[in-house]
Amino acid sequence: GYYWTGDEVGNLWSTNSAGAVNYSIGDGKLRHSPLHLPNGDLLLHLQTSSGSTIFQFDIQSNTVTAITESGFSPGKPILVDGYIITTDSQYVTSLDCASECYVVDFESFHSNGEISEVFGKIVLPRNTVEGGYGQFSLLPNGELETLGLATYSDDWYGTAGVESQIIDGQKFLLLVNDNANLKLYSTDAPKPIDADSSDNQWDTILVLLCALVLISATSINMLRERFQSAFKFFILFCTVLLYFTLEEVIQSWSELINDEVPASEIWDDEWPEEWLGTQIVIFEFADQTVVSGGLLDYDTVLTLTEAAAEQQGFEVAIVDSSLGKYLVSIDGSAGEGWEYTVNGQPGVMSAEYSTVESDSVISWIQL
Repeated sequence: GYYWTGDEVGNLWSTNSAGAVNYSIGDGKLRHSPLHLPNGDLLLHLQTSSGSTIFQFDIQSNTVTAITESGFSPGKPILVDGYIITTDSQYVTSLDCASECYVVDFESFHSNGEISEVFGKIVLPRNTVEGGYGQFSLLPNGELETLGLATYSDDWYGTAGVESQIIDGQKFLLLVNDNANLKLYSTDAPKPIDADSSDNQWDTILVLLCALVLISATSINMLRERFQSAFKFFILFCTVLLYFTLEEVIQSWSELINDEVPASEIWDDEWPEEWLGTQIVIFEFADQTVVSGGLLDYDTVLTLTEAAAEQQGFEVAIVDSSLGKYLVSIDGSAGEGWEYTVNGQPGVMSAEYSTVESDSVISWIQL
């Protein structure tokens, strides 16, 4: 028998006790193990600089046939009811490989992780900041039917598959995302209560109570023509309101004044191809520019910057303020300060609160 594996330069390797032989599939990366097809061939999903290509490899003649082009960052294909299911950042695809493989159907969906069969459905984690789990039905003719998107309060980027099991007639479902949020559901157990969500509800109740008291005090003093006292209570009400809504106000202001620019417009052709579709951080010092890429699953400018700095061996100095955390020096260089951009758009809030997408390009510029 043989073991079949791929590598980062597009080679397929056949290995047994006698040695190893490699076959060049194409210019790209084979990051998942080949899938054995019912007809004895192999299915390969090659990541390329422009997306990905799905191939059929005949192990008897050692020939490779391209089936179709698809999106970036392919996940691991699986076999479901005689059909092959593949996924990437653009499509979920079903293939019929009884003889020569061909595409039966495809649906738009962004998933780069594991595909799962869950109680008769095909379920995939959506690898975006919004998260969630796409659900599809595989029809007898191989076509895909979109059933919807399952969402939860703690959704985030996700690549891990969904584990499911039936024990004594009771269904169990285990979910986990890239933020290490692990959830176990069962058919007869109540939905778990999120402690943080409960705390947030109490915070909201207290804020509303304070606002009600202050508005009442303002109204009473206005009726009694104590205008100076009424004005003080009104100012206090505005201060409390601003304190609890400041982050949302700043975020909305940022979205209002900054035009949304896709990360592809910031892309530098000199960067490595494997950085495509990942998060990138540029440090523009007074005397040099350092770029870190290939970063994944960071949700704010600050956490992404700290990861990039650690990748480069830089120390970053951060100070706290009433408006959030601010970066004051990188690798010991402070200058007159640092400012950042997201996809070329200036940051207008603390890097702690500025959110990023899965392919954002952050630039830190020394003043």
